[in-house]
Amino acid sequence: MYHSNLIISRIESDRALALKLDHAFAGVMEGVEQQFSTIGDGMSRLSYYASCLTDNYKDVCTTMAEEDIRFLYGIAQLIKKRKIISDMMKIYIDELLKKRSPENITSIQRKLLNLNVHISKGQLTKAGLIYSTTNAICYSLSLNASIDMAITKMIAKASSAAVTVFGLYGIVQQASESANRLKRLAPQYYNALCLHDLEMMYFLIEPVIEKSRYIKESNATNSDIAYAISRMMR
Repeated sequence: MYHSNLIISRIESDRALALKLDHAFAGVMEGVEQQFSTIGDGMSRLSYYASCLTDNYKDVCTTMAEEDIRFLYGIAQLIKKRKIISDMMKIYIDELLKKRSPENITSIQRKLLNLNVHISKGQLTKAGLIYSTTNAICYSLSLNASIDMAITKMIAKASSAAVTVFGLYGIVQQASESANRLKRLAPQYYNALCLHDLEMMYFLIEPVIEKSRYIKESNATNSDIAYAISRMMR
């Protein structure tokens, strides 16, 4: 009996070890794939500059150069303020609530409470609702996990790019693609971020904002806005 239990225990231990190794290997492989992807993006972006040799593509080069500069502006904001995540979220909520009347604000607040979004139960002004929902989103596990992952990946890619310039420049390419998607899907929010030199940092919160499904404030109901905010917390 003792030996049977010992064997079973050993098998379970080996199985647990095998699973850990399997997960570790999967994590390493994912990291390698991401690294190659980032390096590939960097090589592609640098190769685009070769098109500057022809007159037909000078506009492309001008746009890319502007994006590179805007990316540096975003990094400067990150270093200077260290709270650009909450700033970008606040700007987004502000865009959603921009044209809402006090009655609409009260309605949205009530709907958020019904959706178990943890904000103040006292009646809020528009500024108060923006502040409360921004804080609620920023403290949600959904946002923290997404942001931590994005920042961790960015730091890992940048450090190993000691790896190569391609790896570092690949981050710029990914930030550019993210900003251009935002420009197409939510131009007003994109323009608002531009005013704060933050549009090239949008890639850090893109996974969270995507959950709101980029609703258009102009034709969104109070329920649409409440559900969009609640989805960003999941």
